[in-house]
This record gives sequence, structure tokens and C-alpha cells, in this order.
Amino acid sequence: PRTVSQAEALSTQETLNSVIYLDVHFDTIIARIKNRWIHEPSGRVYNLSYNPPKVSGKDDITGEALTQREDDNLETVSKRLESYRTQTAPLINYYNNLQVLRTFAETQSDVIWPDVKMYIEKNFL
Repeated sequence: PRTVSQAEALSTQETLNSVIYLDVHFDTIIARIKNRWIHEPSGRVYNLSYNPPKVSGKDDITGEALTQREDDNLETVSKRLESYRTQTAPLINYYNNLQVLRTFAETQSDVIWPDVKMYIEKNFL
């Protein structure tokens, strides 16, 4: 769900025993999106900060040109983050009050992912 009303509607259909919240600062999100390049035909994603292509602007496998998504720009990302702040962020309190929220806070996916994976494996597999 993206809003509390959607979460409330979902709760009439399903009982959630855990909600994972990735607490990432907006500056980190903006930097990651700004540096994101994709190989459209394959869906491969590169990031100039932590996963750059071997040859600048080229896909590692095919050598074809990389592109940026049309909506990967500061203006669009800022609007999406503002929408998140007003509509989605209240879900944190909603699920925290239900005592099902599990928060993972970090700035790098390679740091946060092992913790999330361990939590899922320990509690659900």
C-alpha cells in the first residue's frame, strides 16, 4: 500500500505479520537515481557511483549505448519524494503502531541487503 487508507483496506483481506521499511535518506535516493544508467533491451542497470559500466556509456555485455530513464531527473524525483513524504510516510506510524514494522536504515544497498536477507531467512523461510 502507498497510503494508510490502502493499508486499512488491505488489513480487511490479509493479516500482515511483518512490514519491511527501508529507511534511506532522500539525498541518497536522489544521488543514486541521478547516477543510474540502463541498458534498455536487457534491463541491466548501472550506477556510476558503485556499479559503473566497464566502458563509460556502454553496456558490459553488448557494448550498446546506455540511457537514462526519462523520469530519472531531479525535478521528477523530487516530486515523487514529496508525494512519498505526504502520502506514504504515514504508513510507518500505522505499521509501527500495529507492531509489525521492521526498519532497516542505511545508505548503501550492499550494506542493507544482507541484513534484510538474514531477517527474511530467519523469520519466513
